[in-house]
Amino acid sequence: MTLLWCYALLAVHLVVWFGLMGRAWHRNVRAMARLPRRVPARARWPRVCAIVPARNEERALERALRSLLVQDYPNLVVVCANDGSTDRTGAILQRLAAEFPDRLVVTDVPEPPPGWMGKTHAQWRAVQRAPADATLLLFTDADVEHAPDTLRRAVAQLDADRADLLAIFPVVRSESLAENAALPVLMHAGLTGVDLRGLNDPRRRVAVGIGAFTLLRRGLYERWGGHDAIRGEVIDDIALGVMTKRAGGRLVLARDPRAVQLRMYHGLWDLVRGFEKNVHTAVGGGVVRLVAAAFALSAVHLMPLVAAAIAWSHVGTEAKLAFFLAGALALATGEVLAERTARFHRGNLWATALGYPLGVLVALVVFVRSAWHGAVRGRVRWRGRTLTRPPQQVRILR
Repeated sequence: MTLLWCYALLAVHLVVWFGLMGRAWHRNVRAMARLPRRVPARARWPRVCAIVPARNEERALERALRSLLVQDYPNLVVVCANDGSTDRTGAILQRLAAEFPDRLVVTDVPEPPPGWMGKTHAQWRAVQRAPADATLLLFTDADVEHAPDTLRRAVAQLDADRADLLAIFPVVRSESLAENAALPVLMHAGLTGVDLRGLNDPRRRVAVGIGAFTLLRRGLYERWGGHDAIRGEVIDDIALGVMTKRAGGRLVLARDPRAVQLRMYHGLWDLVRGFEKNVHTAVGGGVVRLVAAAFALSAVHLMPLVAAAIAWSHVGTEAKLAFFLAGALALATGEVLAERTARFHRGNLWATALGYPLGVLVALVVFVRSAWHGAVRGRVRWRGRTLTRPPQQVRILR
């Protein structure tokens, strides 16, 4: 194989990674709203009910839930659904309920009936316990930490934009090497694979909801059927956005470096299992789509390394130059990946920059496992449950 292939791969990588994907990344970041830093005082704030499903969340539950319970928002109630937890989740909830009797409601949720995902069923049951005068519903997860003023600023932004749904893109913390390497790769792929400028264009299918923070007007939520209408959806947060948009609602995706944060996964295996349940739905289902997406992801990221391998197999001054250029471009790719995702990712920048080839390999494992378990076998396991999409459920995320 001649060195021309090496230079061709480097040229294509420059165009795709630094040109097309770079433009898509910055375009989408600019399309996100910024939460206001200061919020004018109000005589009356709308009643908000926060919905928190919890299944075996003892590791992060107390700190996350406390961050909600101490919000400086004056008109808030939190309903936490204990979804069949077998660890200390129930005991933690009871203790917090005794400490915050006017703000926290705990409800125990039985096993979901046929056709329901566990999380959507827990959320639906929690909504049934929401106060009648709560006009806004906040859907958030049991491992998410909120800054004390996050809810007040979010409600102000929702009203200022006259929106029906406001989602906040969280800051994700990484500690292990696998998290630092793989999460930015997957995060970057997700935020360059859509065009957020079409978020409120009825002709475009792009929609948004974030599991960490999705604030939704209850009236519209009830009009389109609530979680009963998305009972079988694996990616429940995006489903909220899809249904809200279909009902004519306005969507806003916001970002703020300190508003919402979490450690999404703990180590390699947790990350793989967590993403594999979502990838086949997000890509659109089917082995062909998953294989094509995996090939595109690896091709974009690994072109400089393939070019370096081609140059290494040759001898001479020109081969050394090509190898140097390929290595430099590989390092630049990792550095740019770390820089682009830094506003949404808190971890070790060196581990992200130098470990991105490992991150790509982890992402490929996720796609392969998702293709096998999700697209071929039709089921994946998460939190001790086998998730099987009901055949009759409409796949609204396609």
